[in-house]
Amino acid sequence: MLPFEKRKKFGGLSPFAALATALAGTMGVGNIIGVGTAIVIGGAGAVFWMWVAAFIGMGIKYAEIFLAVKFKDQNSYGAMGYIKNGLKFPRLAIFFALVTVAASFGIGNSIQIGAVKECFTGMGFPMPWLMTVAILIPFAVIILKGDSAVSGSAERIIPIISVIYIAGCVGIICMNISSLPTAFETIFSQALNVGSVAGAAAGGTVKHCISVGVAQGVFSNEAGMGSSSIVLSMTDEQNGAKQGLWGIFEVFFDTIVICTLTALSVLCSGIDLSLSAPAGATYDAFISCYRSFGGLFITVSVTVFAMATLICWSYYGTQAIRHITNKKKSVFAYKIIFVSVAAVSVFFEFNTLHMVCDILNGIMLLINLPVIILLSNHVKTDEDSGNAPDDKETVL
Repeated sequence: MLPFEKRKKFGGLSPFAALATALAGTMGVGNIIGVGTAIVIGGAGAVFWMWVAAFIGMGIKYAEIFLAVKFKDQNSYGAMGYIKNGLKFPRLAIFFALVTVAASFGIGNSIQIGAVKECFTGMGFPMPWLMTVAILIPFAVIILKGDSAVSGSAERIIPIISVIYIAGCVGIICMNISSLPTAFETIFSQALNVGSVAGAAAGGTVKHCISVGVAQGVFSNEAGMGSSSIVLSMTDEQNGAKQGLWGIFEVFFDTIVICTLTALSVLCSGIDLSLSAPAGATYDAFISCYRSFGGLFITVSVTVFAMATLICWSYYGTQAIRHITNKKKSVFAYKIIFVSVAAVSVFFEFNTLHMVCDILNGIMLLINLPVIILLSNHVKTDEDSGNAPDDKETVL
């Protein structure tokens, strides 16, 4: 089934709505601010290890979506479904759901709001916290409105903002096209040239480069966390192999396309990275090429991507709450708390938010990856999977 078919059965999402919603969850601050931060902290070589993490992540994402489709049931999607019905460990599934709810307040909420406020601060807006809360209001309405509003908004927002942002990055690269070969050379040389610095210092430099690049790759595409498998398993597609392919595309588009374009924009722009704050490198690159319009462009892009991530992660958290207790009052209470946390987050320090976010992401990875390994014998290719996975407990 093609992802653009609007077929819906039994209340399931269309494949395109699921893909757009999943992309909304991954294409946030990490694609813009996070890439620039990784380059400043880990060097240009971090981009190479970000690519490595993405290619590994494609396989992991395929596996988790295949398992999610195979083992989903009426109230258990994504990792919650295959932990409960595949691993037969319902208590762990509930714990994972609780961690997902907690993570939704981090990677999908506070960190996004913090980045928006930082952009407004960089633009010199008076009372940036007030601007951020004002921008939040229409997205809060979407979150409180319901699931269909979330997926519908993702279908409209993500394709448009992606095309606009890609055009902005391509513009910078074209304006500095002579720097493109040097940018690639720097990426590969810093990633692989251990001999560039003597002894232990070289090993430490490369190790730092790898850790930053891999961390950024995971932060951006969320492979291994089991988050986007929630929404990508909620379509009426019964073939896990076919749906898993769209998980591969999600990682490819998020990291190999969008993150790479951001990285090349930063490296080709000619800015002195030693003078840029980690969170401001991408902003500085666009300012250097587009002047004042560049700052506005990044602010709008970060805001729209961040808010799309916000509404998507509210959806993930909602499904996690439904796995724990399928009571409408509990779901509504979660949404109220989610919006309230977003509003309060404007008063927190961005670096503190990032640290909390990394911890919660790590917990999801520590639970999800071993489960995927234990259930790996269930993962098949399209040729062996047939038209529908077997041994499935699905009630849609």
